Amino acid sequence: MPKSGYLLSIDFVTERLKKDGFENVHTEDVPNLPHWIRGDDKVTMLEPRNLPLNILAVSGTDPINITSEVIVAHTFEELSKFNVTGKIVLLIPEWKGYFKTVQFRRGGDTIEKAGGIGLMVKSIGPFSIGSPHTGSGASKALIPTVCLTIEEAELIERLIKRGKKVVVNMNLKSKNIGKITSRNIIFDIVGKLKMYTVALKKLL
Repeated sequence: MPKSGYLLSIDFVTERLKKDGFENVHTEDVPNLPHWIRGDDKVTMLEPRNLPLNILAVSGTDPINITSEVIVAHTFEELSKFNVTGKIVLLIPEWKGYFKTVQFRRGGDTIEKAGGIGLMVKSIGPFSIGSPHTGSGASKALIPTVCLTIEEAELIERLIKRGKKVVVNMNLKSKNIGKITSRNIIFDIVGKLKMYTVALKKLL
């Protein structure tokens, strides 16, 4: 089986560090990591008009093909106002910095418990250039999770506010394929004074 681009990049960086003269360059295995492969994922708005949406699946999402009406919420608490059962939920959280806002990308299990069958999340960021931003977060839920661009998330919200019914098809091919061993890259940067002394800093 050929190496993935990620594993090849580890080889490349390791060799480059050696050529650049760094000391003690080596790798250490990190076993039993989740192995997830991104596939040809497509999400399409079917009503009130046909529009392919610019999305990226959240790491951990498995293959699925579902179609349902979309409801919009801004917080998890707001879900109690809706009948979420059988619906695809679009979360549009207020930007409060990355670490406070990224929880919504990891909210698939909350949507699943409420009865939702899919989760779309406005990309976690303060602004956009028409490109989705994603990451980890779907591993705790069985329902699919994708991130879409800020522009398209807000478009869907405007349509629903105008009384339009929004229906979306999520046809995802990404999949989990078990476990994999990756590697950490280790190297030393040796100083000129007291080069063999290890300095420790106490964090208060």
